[in-house]
Amino acid sequence: MDRSPRKLLAFIGMTFAFSWTLAALPLALGIKSWQAEWQVVGVAIMFMPAVSAIAVQKLVCKEPLKVPLGISFKLNRWWLVAWLLPLLIAFAAMGISLLVPRVSFSSDLSGFFERLERGGMPAELVERMRTQTSSFPIHAFWIALAQGLFAGVTVNAAVALGEELGWGSAHI
Repeated sequence: MDRSPRKLLAFIGMTFAFSWTLAALPLALGIKSWQAEWQVVGVAIMFMPAVSAIAVQKLVCKEPLKVPLGISFKLNRWWLVAWLLPLLIAFAAMGISLLVPRVSFSSDLSGFFERLERGGMPAELVERMRTQTSSFPIHAFWIALAQGLFAGVTVNAAVALGEELGWGSAHI
């Protein structure tokens, strides 16, 4: 999208209107914020900037989508940087955190399980989780790391596309 005030205002107006309308629906239906339906609404709201950008490009300005919105699935080194940099930042944050007094690394996940119990999770469920994680063939950390890296380039990338396509195109 170009930087014309008309397009920008149309994009922002549509994005907020679509997002707040979607957010109001579960409230009007009495759905509580902890219910699974709210997660579905949250994911749908993340697509509203993309929907708005496409609507402005095609319906309001009657212009093409691919080049103005910067849509490209060609692999390049920045994909690798975007995929692995958060991992490096997390390791650096963990290392810096260990320099803080009274902070320690717990390889047996005892602190994690204590927080679950303090948060109200039933003790028998916490104990079952503790037993399951101790029976894993590799440490739970490595499993979570692999799952996070896989989810980052699949499910999470698809969901984030809605935000990135919309807000990323708003400044062009």
